[in-house]
Amino acid sequence: MAKSLIIVESPAKARTIKKYLGAGFTVKASVGHVKDLPEHRLGIDVAHDFAPEYVPIKGKKKLLQELRTEAEKAERLESTDFNPEFIKLLRSDLKTLREIEELWDRVRRDPKWLAFRDTLKSPKLRSSKLIIFTESKETAEYLAEKITKEVEKDVLLFTGNSDQSVRKEVISNFDPKAFRPSDEFRILVATEVLAAHPPLAADDPENAWAGGSWTTFSGVQPEGGR
Repeated sequence: MAKSLIIVESPAKARTIKKYLGAGFTVKASVGHVKDLPEHRLGIDVAHDFAPEYVPIKGKKKLLQELRTEAEKAERLESTDFNPEFIKLLRSDLKTLREIEELWDRVRRDPKWLAFRDTLKSPKLRSSKLIIFTESKETAEYLAEKITKEVEKDVLLFTGNSDQSVRKEVISNFDPKAFRPSDEFRILVATEVLAAHPPLAADDPENAWAGGSWTTFSGVQPEGGR
């Protein structure tokens, strides 16, 4: 029997979702973007309303083929295949989530961030580079913004949406084996997508730069898991 296919960005999310859904589902991770604009040419068709040209990201061709293979095997569902009662429940859940979002937008104080900010400002961390891993892209963006405003101006952010230029900055500033090392950035905030990008691959994000002179924080989340 064909399985339903779900593709998410994060390997950790894929593992977690798989635990909940069980054997009837195949859950795969794209590990960030799989395509981007070409590096060595414009990548925009000026004559046709500036249509972008996307090409597979280096190292992602094998993953793309795996995802295509799984998609060919997966069960296909039309909107009419869903029970009307199920659609009603989904709409009710969406309404509840929007109400929660509205309440969350009123929150102005984040105790977890305040505690983490004080840790980042501690003297013992001032002399080392810092790598902060978090699962959520939104959390990474939130932390990068907060750190930039309240701790240190120059912060490097890497998520699944980051392009090759940002990846090169990560390598030059935080990879101990970088061909041309740089100290432009001292703090890196990243999702676990970074740990799966060669040559920074590691089984555990916390060990991705083992041997370097820096401190790594993993699983960081602000108040409420935002």
